Parts: sequence; structure tokens; C-alpha cells
Amino acid sequence: AKGIAFMAVNEGDINDYIFNRKISDKALPLIVIPTTCGTGSEGNGFGVLTNPETGDKKSLRCNAIVPKVSIVDPAVMGTMPPHVLASVGFDALCHNIEAYTSKTAQPFT
Repeated sequence: AKGIAFMAVNEGDINDYIFNRKISDKALPLIVIPTTCGTGSEGNGFGVLTNPETGDKKSLRCNAIVPKVSIVDPAVMGTMPPHVLASVGFDALCHNIEAYTSKTAQPFT
């Protein structure tokens, strides 16, 4: 959704924006309803895009793709299949361990 909202008002190839060959602060406003947890996508300006031919993942970074409204409903997230729930839970655990054990950790992290 973030890539679509961004490219709906910007010209060219999205890779130009991912690799900073072009810069824009325009996107359609986004209202999002997350169906998984852990990524923070409902509140940040990052959009991960996967190249279907290569499987490579790249990140579009732009303040314009921060959602204007996020509807976080635990009932919706409760529909995740068990393997997805385990995956996002393990991902959250890894992020927490990383913050705790990092050489650059601060009391806040």
C-alpha cells in the first residue's frame, strides 16, 4: 500500500526513489489496518518492497508514507495463522535481545 500511495503521485521507476536518484515528499494519504504485529509499519515512513523476479527486498524511506491513521485492532491480528504469529513473535524477541546486548545500547534501549 505504501509503494502504491507513493507512486500514484510520483513519476518514473520506484527504484529511482529507493536508491535516492530521485527524491520526493509526496504520497497519497494512507489509512492502515495492520494484520500482523512487530514491524511498526503502521507508524513509520518505511515501505519494504520485494522484487518478484529476484526476491530482493528494498526499503522505500519517506516521511510522506507515514500513515495518517492507523486502526490497530487486536481482533484482526488474532486471525494470524500460528506459524505467522510465531514468526513475528520471534522477530520481536530478536529485536529486544539485540537492543539489550548491543555495544551501543543506551539505558533507554
